[in-house]
Amino acid sequence: MEKLKPFICGGISSMVAEFGTFPIDTTKTRLQIQEGRTNIKYNGMFDCGLKIYKQEGLRSLYSGIAPAILRQSVYGTLKFGSYYSLKNVIVSHFYDDETVGENMYINVACAALAGAFSSAIANPTDVLKVRMQVQGKGKNRIPLYKCFYEIYRTEGVKGLYRGVIPTSQRAMTIAAVELPVYDLCKHYMLDTIGDHPVNHFISSFIASLLAAIASCPIDVIRTRLMNQRKILNSYGSTSVAQSTVYFANSFECLTSILRNEGFMALYKAAFSPLTYIMVSRLATNRSFSLYKRTMSSHSKGLVLGIYSKSSKNGSDKNNEITLTPLAESINKKSNGKLLNAINTAFCESLSCGKTRILYGQEIEDYKAIAITALDPKKWDQHDQINGVNESVRIASAAAVKSLQSLKINEVYVDDLGSASAAAEEPPKFLEITYNGDTSSKSPIALVGKGITFDSGGISIKPSSKMDQMRADMGGAANVASCIWALAQLKVKVNVKGFIPLCENMPGNKATKPGDVIVGRSGKSVCIDNTDAEGRLILADALSYANDFKPLWTLDIATLTGAVRVALGDCVTAIFSTSDDLWQSIHHAGQETGDRVWRMPLFSHYSNQMTEHDGYDLNNLGKGKGGGSCTAAAFLREFVPKDAKWLHADIAGVMSETSDQPYMGSGMTGRPVRTLIEFIMQESKK
Repeated sequence: MEKLKPFICGGISSMVAEFGTFPIDTTKTRLQIQEGRTNIKYNGMFDCGLKIYKQEGLRSLYSGIAPAILRQSVYGTLKFGSYYSLKNVIVSHFYDDETVGENMYINVACAALAGAFSSAIANPTDVLKVRMQVQGKGKNRIPLYKCFYEIYRTEGVKGLYRGVIPTSQRAMTIAAVELPVYDLCKHYMLDTIGDHPVNHFISSFIASLLAAIASCPIDVIRTRLMNQRKILNSYGSTSVAQSTVYFANSFECLTSILRNEGFMALYKAAFSPLTYIMVSRLATNRSFSLYKRTMSSHSKGLVLGIYSKSSKNGSDKNNEITLTPLAESINKKSNGKLLNAINTAFCESLSCGKTRILYGQEIEDYKAIAITALDPKKWDQHDQINGVNESVRIASAAAVKSLQSLKINEVYVDDLGSASAAAEEPPKFLEITYNGDTSSKSPIALVGKGITFDSGGISIKPSSKMDQMRADMGGAANVASCIWALAQLKVKVNVKGFIPLCENMPGNKATKPGDVIVGRSGKSVCIDNTDAEGRLILADALSYANDFKPLWTLDIATLTGAVRVALGDCVTAIFSTSDDLWQSIHHAGQETGDRVWRMPLFSHYSNQMTEHDGYDLNNLGKGKGGGSCTAAAFLREFVPKDAKWLHADIAGVMSETSDQPYMGSGMTGRPVRTLIEFIMQESKK
């Protein structure tokens, strides 16, 4: 959804602006098609608009509004969407510094490409708009569908693409000037004005004025070309072309205008097109900002730290609030609004971890901002602790909990919620990022099952050894430990860790056998056994991991007791769609002593999980035996078809094992050594 946001906002804002400014566009078009130096019908924009209203009625000022709205639904959507998407692609793939996104050369190039591409696709609607704007009233006025049919019947497909070259040139010029100038003006005025409507107005005015001046000559040529008709009539077997003044191309049109009307004809009635472009672009840019903020603000929260002078400098005389560097930058963007709100919220003395939530600040795209107090001077040398780090941990934890209480999140969905429905503790979703390779942007994905206690839910487990179910988060522990080790070893690899955390408990709110839920992927799952909950939370995590387009994905879980029956307690079961990855992890297991063994991913097991009426999957499946294989088949349904994926079932090696005498008693943490070695091997390829 995040990637589609510029397209959706661009389309809506362009259509809204087009409807509001269309009468100005009509006067612009009428003025631009006037040819010659004498017998001029309209003398300027106001005269043109008044005469159209008196002679043809208000409806004529909106003649052609249907194709205009249709055009903006295509042109505006593609222009804004492709411009911001191109910028993001270039910055993310070729630069480490995100601020390069406001580089003039990059912005101009992206805007020009976006403008040319979107206008070429939308050209037929532009031709329809121009033709309908010059119809006049009475019998000459025809509806959109008939206008389209007449152009196609009399002029062919080429008629719909008449003027496509100057249209693309005009769009390139406007976009290459308007979008970069708007972005740059807004960016440079953030320090003085902040993210305020005045900033958007000034930026839009400057950008649209320059765009209008640069594009006006091309606009005149484009309008002349689109308005000319080359009508094909058939007399017997011979086709004869009849036409009004006909220009073969943009250059011929330009030379004809210069020869017959002079240079200033290229700025014919310049006030009207300048006004139209300025007003429409101002409306479009402001609407785009408002729609973008509306779409963004529903789910994002921000945590900012502050501290008083007493906590920072050790003085108790002044409790004035001081901002951290990040908070200071956000305050500048708000033109001081943030600091004023903080001073109001923290009217009493500060203590470490004290948190206030600020709403409705309209800063960036954040619905709520959690302001939390830091106090690094709270500890002294006798506490034997780094006060700065401990202060950050306490304050950030308090702030994040405050935001979580508002349900500001983007990940929690029904599969994870189903597993934790009866638990007192709410589910959490932990995402860990390690960027060790600046030359590569694509990460690998590690997904770990984090059931912190598994009672089995309604399908409750036997009481014998239920205490060991505190270790049902072994997969989560492996992922967290592996990423920590990779960071300590400075391995050149990018890793994303995804850890769904919850308890599986019985209760009056618990998921019941027979319930059907729909998870993040959109697939419906019937719960036949509530003790098969691990695969549910992994399904959500795998679906989320797919959004990052990883090089490959590995999920790891204490998933099935069946794997211990199949392989005993000395080896981890691996299911893989990639022979190369299997060979690599197999070799890593041989090196570390945490061995792995490949298990089958036959379609037979997938059919047992998917061939059901009324829902997409069953969490237990039909048939007997092969429990670890059917569990892997279930997870495979949440991984893209051609993706490289491994599933590690570690239930057999979770607790005391008989093959490694050097391991202590209790839970083993296996096979984290193999994971680290495996990823280190892959990073060198």
